[in-house]
Amino acid sequence: MKKKSHWSLVIGHWFLLSIVCCLLFTISASAQFTITPSVTNVSCPGGNDGSISVSVSGGTSPYTYQWLPASGLDNNMFPNPIASPNTSQQYVLTVMDYNQCMGKDSMQLNVVPRLPAMAGPDTAICKGDSLQLNATGGTIYRWLPSTSLSNSFISDPIASPNNSGLYSVIVSGNSVCQADTDSIFIKVNSLPLLDLGADTQIAEGEQLQLNAPAGTTYFWSPAHSLSCSDCANPIAFPDSNTSYYLFYTDSNGCTANDSIRITIIQGSLLFVPSAFTPNQ
Repeated sequence: MKKKSHWSLVIGHWFLLSIVCCLLFTISASAQFTITPSVTNVSCPGGNDGSISVSVSGGTSPYTYQWLPASGLDNNMFPNPIASPNTSQQYVLTVMDYNQCMGKDSMQLNVVPRLPAMAGPDTAICKGDSLQLNATGGTIYRWLPSTSLSNSFISDPIASPNNSGLYSVIVSGNSVCQADTDSIFIKVNSLPLLDLGADTQIAEGEQLQLNAPAGTTYFWSPAHSLSCSDCANPIAFPDSNTSYYLFYTDSNGCTANDSIRITIIQGSLLFVPSAFTPNQ
């Protein structure tokens, strides 16, 4: 019959002794061996503001700690390592006390996903108008260039550009997270050139066609002596001196207005005889 080696007996005896010691300690300990975890989530991918930590009660100090997996931790043998994983991760902690008694616990560390910076769609305004920008994706904002903006460090400044241009916004969640950038192009359309012509005169009873450039909407006033008040070229038939006003919108949505005054020449109707004589 083959004899067991001396080393096998020693190792077996040590392992049994460890179990007996741990059992004896557990039975005699006044407090249960427990692990209380605490988690601070990472505010964005790549951030280093996360942490996992534990407090241990019961057992006999000092304790040893091991976190698995070790990736994303500055030291997986510390009770409270700094955590900076790129994605959410579940960590398993093993704690062993002085008497080789062991406890385990697990905890979920979440990485808050980064919201992409959004400056909004490209847009257009008319010269002299203002536009409120509205960026999203974080809590800290910086707009460039800052000229013509009411405040370059908020998400929704008022923009009053004189010329077309590109505005970029740098967005981050906090000081530890990598910033994201987006941009918006603002086109500044020129105001329409509206000219109804010089003031004019007509004979009493005559008509005059008014002329406006091509556009999208027209509003002539007063309307009572016009053939139409919402067309480009109405016929005017005033019975007294009248100023006509046009409020006009072009294809870009920009507006302009102009006026023309028609003066009636009283008693200036042209006489056309019905017959002619050689002396006439």
